Amino acid sequence: MKTNNLQACVVGIGLIGPIHIEALRRIGINVIAVVSRNENKVSEFARSINAKYSFTNINEALKQEDIDVMHICVPDEYHYEYVKLSLIAGKHVVCEKPLAVNSKQSKELVSISKEVNKVCVVCYNLRYYPLVHHVKSEIKSNIIALHGGFLQDWLLYKNDWSWRIEQNSGSGLRAIPDIGSHWFDMVSFMTGLEVEYVFADLLIHHKTRHKPKGIIKTFSKTDDANKEYEEVNIKTEDFGSVLIRFKNGAKGVCIVSQVSAGRKCRLNFEIDTEEESFSWTSEDPNNMLIGKRNEPNKIITRDPSIMSNEANNITSYPGGHAEGYPDTFKHFFKAVYSYISENDYNAKKSFPTFEDGHKSLLICDAILKSATEERWVSIKEVEDSLEGDTL
Repeated sequence: MKTNNLQACVVGIGLIGPIHIEALRRIGINVIAVVSRNENKVSEFARSINAKYSFTNINEALKQEDIDVMHICVPDEYHYEYVKLSLIAGKHVVCEKPLAVNSKQSKELVSISKEVNKVCVVCYNLRYYPLVHHVKSEIKSNIIALHGGFLQDWLLYKNDWSWRIEQNSGSGLRAIPDIGSHWFDMVSFMTGLEVEYVFADLLIHHKTRHKPKGIIKTFSKTDDANKEYEEVNIKTEDFGSVLIRFKNGAKGVCIVSQVSAGRKCRLNFEIDTEEESFSWTSEDPNNMLIGKRNEPNKIITRDPSIMSNEANNITSYPGGHAEGYPDTFKHFFKAVYSYISENDYNAKKSFPTFEDGHKSLLICDAILKSATEERWVSIKEVEDSLEGDTL
């Protein structure tokens, strides 16, 4: 892998930041700086990974000429500001999804990214499961319908809490952009289909929740016993169902939930074509069902000896040696950093770009509008509403 000695800075060291760092180090990228508002925590963390710099302010990191790529791994409400600062400073950017809190912000970021001519990426890493790439190369007939979604249970109880629950400025959604956006990106990547209309129904199961007065980590176990909390009104969805019309005439449905007991992280899809169907879930990422009408169904196992060349390009191990979630980041970052090293930013990009992130937020804004107004909403309607808007 060619990297030209590129060096990275990771902004945010909560849940996802260390995952980025681990993946970057697996492909030989030197993480020389970390940023966090907690001075003691960020200094200690920097020492633990032997980073050259630790900062409590992103602006200090952006002054360092030896930092090539900024990884933005902070809560959603800071994405727009931090990405914009990084682009103006002349850095390449890898931003966690969603790119911003609404499509007005993401539209501006796309515009700035084109002006500065840097590699600008949104972290839809879950499209980097090998069998997802295999499906992309195997679809040979017209697509009739797509269905699936993303289910979790970590916000099932009233006393479950996370910063994600608090409504971000400029956004009225939570589960849809957090996990549903992964499903829409993956489906679009595999099929090439574009969403044209959505009809959404959203549910806030807990109208109020118990917000602990201490610090709680995402996905951690919560217990109200002997803990102080405040009662907080909830304005973002725990569950959402979305009917979809694609531009080619195919139909779809996506179910997103963070209150489905027993589902820790279940991303799944089924693609129904005129000849066969493809069914896969992240709970069993190394196997995929290919459904047939007049012959036995097949189960394809992630194995370089039988998969497509496209899938083999993001496979590291022989058949029977499982690959999973951490490997998606590795292969994703490998593609991004190799592209940066080639220094030809007009070449075709194989990874999710800011344009993809903007499309995702157009879908999210259409879903919110649809659920609010209880009607079908087109992506074009949302796009047209942005004309002439400035931040």
